[in-house]
Amino acid sequence: MNNITRALIRIASLCLAIVLFSPPLALAANRTLALFPLAIYAKEPKDYLRKGLKAMFVSRLSDGSLEVVTDEKFRSLLENEEIQGKLSSQRIKEIAKELQVDYAVYGSVTAIGAGYSLDLTLLDLTKTPAKKHRVSRAMSEDQFIPDIAKVAERFRAIIEGRTISAEHQPLPHGQAGESQRTSGPFVRLDQGAGYAPQTESGLFREAPRPRGFQPSGMVPLHMTVVSFDAGDLTGDGRTNLVAISRSEMRIYEEGGQTYRTRDRLKAAMGEDFLKVSIGDVDGNGKAEIYLVSFYGGRAKTTAFEWDGKFRRLFRKAGHLHVVRGFKGSGPLLLYQDSRIGKLFWGGISVMDYAGKNNLQVVRHLPKLKDARFYTIMAYDINKDGSHEFIGLGDGNVLTMWDNGGKVLWSDNKGIGGTNNSLRVGDFPMPEYNPWVYINSRMVRADIDGDGKKELIAVKNIGLSEHMETLNVYTESQLVAYSFEGAALKRGWDTRKIPYCVVDIQVRGKTLFIAGQKGRLSKVGKGYSRIMWFDLGTQQ
Repeated sequence: MNNITRALIRIASLCLAIVLFSPPLALAANRTLALFPLAIYAKEPKDYLRKGLKAMFVSRLSDGSLEVVTDEKFRSLLENEEIQGKLSSQRIKEIAKELQVDYAVYGSVTAIGAGYSLDLTLLDLTKTPAKKHRVSRAMSEDQFIPDIAKVAERFRAIIEGRTISAEHQPLPHGQAGESQRTSGPFVRLDQGAGYAPQTESGLFREAPRPRGFQPSGMVPLHMTVVSFDAGDLTGDGRTNLVAISRSEMRIYEEGGQTYRTRDRLKAAMGEDFLKVSIGDVDGNGKAEIYLVSFYGGRAKTTAFEWDGKFRRLFRKAGHLHVVRGFKGSGPLLLYQDSRIGKLFWGGISVMDYAGKNNLQVVRHLPKLKDARFYTIMAYDINKDGSHEFIGLGDGNVLTMWDNGGKVLWSDNKGIGGTNNSLRVGDFPMPEYNPWVYINSRMVRADIDGDGKKELIAVKNIGLSEHMETLNVYTESQLVAYSFEGAALKRGWDTRKIPYCVVDIQVRGKTLFIAGQKGRLSKVGKGYSRIMWFDLGTQQ
């Protein structure tokens, strides 16, 4: 019996103890609540975790005035994977309506490293339209039971119409409590065998020692996210998250403890969204959105502003992508053309957008041999005020080019990989065209508190490293490098993340990660999440 199994048996036992010894609270009115089976995402079977959670919620929520209806009573209404908790919000509403209940609770639990991530929704069907109350928490194993109790209490408070006390609220990102502060979970590999970190929690680890993977917060996405970015769309100083699937773009706004959905944009018929980036290129204090889609056999970019609603600025054939500049410079807007049968075509240029459809070429970049367009970032290596470039080259190998296109340095093994891919080519039958992969951007952040920024890149891990066609990525690691003159030195990585990471971004001292659950089947909306880690609490 391994440690994970022992931990889950202990959790189930604790849940049973709470069922037996926790006194119920009183509600003011007779109502009913449907408790749907929770989806459990983990490498090993965890049916007893699902049963323990069910028992705990029944104990905490039910009494003589609130009847909790569990899935045993409506199993005949569930189909296939729905019995394992994998239901769409529409199906939840349909079943709840048939059961004639007042509330429904549904969601998922994901095992992440040595901890857990909980994403639950209380659907209030007494409101018209029905109102959703979402709770997302990341917790360590020893906090699992107390945090579940807090979630149950939160749901009771909502049903009773009570105000939720501040001590039960999760901390917003960027504001760590004293118990969260550490001397730094980011450990350099060259500090020697005698170095011992004071904590085993955090995102990055010193290989080969296992370290924790516990986000500061997260937003669940009931869609298959393929790209993501973060920035200020309205100029109010708050962070907006922009995430896309193949068919939809969503805007999230920072609000108190988490992010809430503010707007959605659907793809046109025959259009697939590919990539999104945001940045204040025109300098008006509000970031534009550059949405790249595949339509008519080629890539096209549509630029938007968003101030509560989308306003289209312009559309241009090819790829436009915002790259954060080095210190003292603004964002760079890179461009590469696209032709039918060739997703990426021709050279790369730096563009300037001055508003009112005024899009102009500033300069052409040197030829960066085999560079993956969306991984390119600018960096002033020799501190002369001009750009050198870093990105993934042939074989997804991390490469550094000077401002003349000469390779200054390249790694000896590949990273990258992504589930954001599509077939593009000249064959009339799409299934014979090659796969084209659209990798995550790379970012820079100070992960060890020394005042110097390291480079962070994504390494996704596929079901097979040698598949000749499409490789499905189900896990990932983040890899961090220090700058050593005109070279990079790999110094950190994370433990495995149970998602394919499709994009990352840094805003202030917060590292954002967008990940999707890798799957062979494309049926259904899929499941993804945006997670964030507060780097500032390590410094």
